[in-house]
Amino acid sequence: MPKIHVIKIGGSILSPNAQNLFNYAYAASLRKFLIDWLGARGMVICVGGGYLARKSQQDAATHGESDKIDLHKIGVAATNLNAELLHAVLSDIAVPEVLRYDEYTEFVDGGAGLEIPPGKVLIASAAIPGRSNDWNAMELATKLGVNTVIDIKNVDGVYSANPKDNPEAKFLPKLTWQEYLDIIGNPDSHEPGASYPIDPLTARAAADQSFVFKVIGSELKNIQAALENEEFTGTIIS
Repeated sequence: MPKIHVIKIGGSILSPNAQNLFNYAYAASLRKFLIDWLGARGMVICVGGGYLARKSQQDAATHGESDKIDLHKIGVAATNLNAELLHAVLSDIAVPEVLRYDEYTEFVDGGAGLEIPPGKVLIASAAIPGRSNDWNAMELATKLGVNTVIDIKNVDGVYSANPKDNPEAKFLPKLTWQEYLDIIGNPDSHEPGASYPIDPLTARAAADQSFVFKVIGSELKNIQAALENEEFTGTIIS
């Protein structure tokens, strides 16, 4: 098997708003980058739900849905649609099937029957309600013997507070997992539609496993630097 890299593309990149339910322009630029960069490497791309998931969950809640598991299932379905759309754009360099639902569970439980040939990308989505796509990315990476996820966001890293709400927020290039958990308030659950740089359940598991997340923005040259362990703009949490 070729050297595998695992990235997670946040839903805010793939499905940013009502006017751009799926970001075909970014997906196309990602395809061009990967064709040039992959060579003999393999890659797993886990995707998030973004606006499509949040709006679907909000609409369901407005019309009376209150069960958290059902709301998570709605988010899973929206995330799987994003994965299928990204797969369509990357189809010439992608493993034929999206890893989702039963296929995801079977791989995580058994680990057999999955091959990522050199120069190919596996698109991975969601299966189990109640877990975030950060969790999925870490779980798949661990299964494949990888200890780092490149986590692509619509911000350039982690700040001391939400920079959209607080202009005094400070950019933090390096954090321990405990420092990160302190910043987000140490929540003990992952709520449907919640928006954290990395969800708290994943953060705690990553701390226990000495796992590394590189949280970065969506600029492709910066992603390349992070993948190649060169200097990049972003936050390393370890």
